[in-house]
Amino acid sequence: SGEGPARSTAEGGAKVDDKAGAEAAAAMGLLMRDSVPAVRKEVAKSLAKLGGSAVAAANDLVGALGDQEVEVAEEAQNTLEGMGSAALDALVKGLETGNEEGGRRVGELFAKLPNASQVLTEQFKSPAVNVQVNAALALGMLGKKVGAGLAALHGARTGGDARTRDAVRRAVGMNQPNRHA
Repeated sequence: SGEGPARSTAEGGAKVDDKAGAEAAAAMGLLMRDSVPAVRKEVAKSLAKLGGSAVAAANDLVGALGDQEVEVAEEAQNTLEGMGSAALDALVKGLETGNEEGGRRVGELFAKLPNASQVLTEQFKSPAVNVQVNAALALGMLGKKVGAGLAALHGARTGGDARTRDAVRRAVGMNQPNRHA
């Protein structure tokens, strides 16, 4: 309860750990924007060690999925993967990215979630083109788990934005490898 509760989490119990860990994660998340790639990479690694408290930095980690330094993006992805469904809100926000690599990584993380098809199908209805594109491509990554998302994709092959149509064709192609959409 005194100074430095983050240091006493092992003895201090879960309540202190949750609060101190979340505060530490939020502060560390800001460092994901540091100008030095090695700092960003090490922060992503360190966040993974905070366990559930690291969710406080999930948005910052999702932002780093499109980092120009591949090692930073990979560490951010690994840390987010460890969060599983706890990072869902940040991943949904990550669908807004205009960065192709970041969008692909968000899709890969979605593909590991149990409710991915449902969430992505809902997000695909967004009026935002980046969200449509990234949700479509993520649905394509689901393979046989695409479920109702496949019907949503088929329904969007014509009309709408050209980028969305292209993403839909690519996603449908991922689900039907022997046929071009």
